[in-house]
Amino acid sequence: MRRTFITYCLSLLLTSLASQPILAQSTTALPKLPDQSTVLFGNKLHKVTDGKAWLTKTTMGHHNYHMHGPSTLQFDLSEMKLKPDTYRLGLIARTGTVWRDAHNQINQYHIKLITADKQTIDLGTPKLLNEKQHPPIRESGKENAYANWFGTVVLPNACQLNGKEILEVTNLKGHGGVIAIWADTHLANTASTTSLKIQTPAKHNAFILGQTPTVEITLTQPALSGDQKVLLKLQRYDMITKTTDQTVLPVKLVAGQTVTIQHQYPTTPGLYRVTAALVDSAESPITEDMMSVEQLYAYTPAKWAKDLPDDWPLAAHVDRRVVALPGFKHYRYFAHWSRIHTAPGVYHWEHFDEKYNEVKDIGGKLMIAYDGSPIWTSSRGKAGMAWVKNATAYPPDDMTVLEDYIAAMIRRYDDPQGTIDSLELNNEPNTKARWQGTPEQYVQTAKAFKNGIKRANPSNPVKVVGPAISAGDHRSTTSKLFNAGLLDYVDAVSAHWYEEIMSFESQTPINNLIRHVTMLKDPMEKLGKDLPMINSECGIGFRSRINGEIRDQDTINAKDQADENWNTKEKWLIGPKWRRVSEYRAAATYVAGTVMLLNYNVSPTYYFSHFNFMLDGAPSLPWVAIGQLGHHLDGVDYHTIKQLDAHVIGSEEKDGDPKALAYLLGKPGEKQLIVAWSFLSDTTMGRSKHWQRWLEPVDIQISTDIKQATANDLYGRKTWQLQNTAGKFNLKVGEEPVLMTVK
Repeated sequence: MRRTFITYCLSLLLTSLASQPILAQSTTALPKLPDQSTVLFGNKLHKVTDGKAWLTKTTMGHHNYHMHGPSTLQFDLSEMKLKPDTYRLGLIARTGTVWRDAHNQINQYHIKLITADKQTIDLGTPKLLNEKQHPPIRESGKENAYANWFGTVVLPNACQLNGKEILEVTNLKGHGGVIAIWADTHLANTASTTSLKIQTPAKHNAFILGQTPTVEITLTQPALSGDQKVLLKLQRYDMITKTTDQTVLPVKLVAGQTVTIQHQYPTTPGLYRVTAALVDSAESPITEDMMSVEQLYAYTPAKWAKDLPDDWPLAAHVDRRVVALPGFKHYRYFAHWSRIHTAPGVYHWEHFDEKYNEVKDIGGKLMIAYDGSPIWTSSRGKAGMAWVKNATAYPPDDMTVLEDYIAAMIRRYDDPQGTIDSLELNNEPNTKARWQGTPEQYVQTAKAFKNGIKRANPSNPVKVVGPAISAGDHRSTTSKLFNAGLLDYVDAVSAHWYEEIMSFESQTPINNLIRHVTMLKDPMEKLGKDLPMINSECGIGFRSRINGEIRDQDTINAKDQADENWNTKEKWLIGPKWRRVSEYRAAATYVAGTVMLLNYNVSPTYYFSHFNFMLDGAPSLPWVAIGQLGHHLDGVDYHTIKQLDAHVIGSEEKDGDPKALAYLLGKPGEKQLIVAWSFLSDTTMGRSKHWQRWLEPVDIQISTDIKQATANDLYGRKTWQLQNTAGKFNLKVGEEPVLMTVK
């Protein structure tokens, strides 16, 4: 909602603010502030005490203090002319840095209050103030890349102020920003002055096998507030079932002291949001205007990398922004040659060190991806690689320079546990933006990788993988590279499954999962080779949540199809952009696609984690679902797999009808796993599922001689027994796979 210009002018006059002049052309409304708030806009009088921060123009009529990475700002609250009282404090701040996520920056802020006598009070991390009434504003940005989201955020606790304090805002990482500080006595007077904080003890708020989901609530009673008996209410919201459970705990607060309460929850896989607040009675609801704190957590029965076998089929991408989550053994990391090797003999390993140590510490393995060459290595100069200033898509003039880099890398990161497991050749050489060499030069690159590894003489073998072909139909490129001799210098071949992982039928035009497999397999077979195949990158973009709620597929479809830019001939597109699916569909399809790739001997599958494996400070549903798959694969020989005959009862299995797929993993006499799901057939569309309605469970039959199995839904919420009848299992299954364990 738009706050009027008159209201802002009045606020400025009443508080005598030393703000920047309003820009002449304001094209975007400021995020809405609380009605009775006193406002202090960013100005040149405020201090940058650490890192880099500076005032920048916005389209909202006021300047933003852009915080470029880790940095700290100090705001003198005496400019606000506040009377001694209890206030609720907040900011108009940059809340999001990517196009479809308005919230990812909030958790990077940490706020402190410095009193007149130099005491420091930790105020914690802000949250959005009643997002329904104060929605974030996307001020600018590049679609599907970066964005400037600004929102009204509030600190979790009210403060007693005399008006002479300093408010210190620290941005921990990423690009933050502050437009204004606000204070409101009305909000403060509706809440206790008790400081309230909530967190989990789990790394990344991800609870796994052997851990009990726990939230820790810390309550600090101000010395001037006296002793008090209060009720702490905890509301846990299940984001899958959209149900809430409540717990009320009596707490005795002692003036000037802090008490920490730990509350445990059942180990039911899923994604949860816990809200904590102080209430008057057990029946008192937690309302949007109350002082409350929230914490998201996820649980799935996954294991850390150190507890998983080296041939584990589930893997993930990591980088400086993307953490190494449990459930995976192998992690893929882009160590850009041009960013590390900036001049002959000059190396910058700092970022690489950070991610290497993170993966090493959890017992994981790293695949190092390679993308572009430093400009100084090529006489042909800059080409492609628009996202890296000093990189070019041309190969180096002298391959020994590349050998030097590879040898230096392997020597630096060689360790007894073999953390560096493999090196992947130039990423997606079928695209001019990344590769403008010949097939023969690509083979020379692979040879340079091999030579560099040999020169380094690592204590563990390091594999070379390629050609990292992108999504789409690139059979011609793959054949040219293989025919040029690439297979003599790689230990495995790799490609990227994006839309393909959602296309289960070989008749789907343009591209599908099966065709993308044959893109690697057929030209290998013609050359008498049979190298392992790896899915080194895949991802499914899903819609961001609204007010913390996961959106269902049918609601998304209705909105997309009402868009005037919806492409009715290519239904997976809105204009030139890909439609995004629901978080539920992404979770279900990651599991189904991974199993189908295992059936075609493609393993491991690396999930490109920029597609929101972490969202709002906790893992998302795809991570929970993949963790469930891994839990059921544990103890199964997943290299032994075959497709079972499966059909939807009563379906003609034509385009538009539901079909069923089922796969049996494991050897007879040992633990086995059947994974089954249904989907809507469509061989008329170029890429299926992005546009389809959600398929609820339908009756299917699976032909098998297995007598009985224990069935589990995708999130481990429901378990039931299956008995073989006349050579078939009969069950209901929809788009979300059912996991059936056979012991």
